Amino acid sequence: MRHHSQLIEAVRSVAETQVPSLRDYTAALRFALRADQLASGKNPAAPGYLSEAYGLNKNYAQAVNAAQRALAVTPTTKPGDPPSRLRQWLQDELKEYQAKSR
Repeated sequence: MRHHSQLIEAVRSVAETQVPSLRDYTAALRFALRADQLASGKNPAAPGYLSEAYGLNKNYAQAVNAAQRALAVTPTTKPGDPPSRLRQWLQDELKEYQAKSR
């Protein structure tokens, strides 16, 4: 497993734990920044989770930026096909953080 994939799992663990008192959005952002750096633009999930981590920390402008970067490296969908789950998730993230950044 690549290091950025392990960091993405760490982001998910600290941000989405079922025990709210154990959630650590600051740590999630640190892990997501490092995962994005290690992925070097080759894994669209890394900036996607970075977008989510920025959003959890209420930095919506950076969340929008990261979601846009993620979408730019996500394979496009063939005409007539529904968007992939990854693309749909990223589009939803982008819309949410664009609305919150206004």
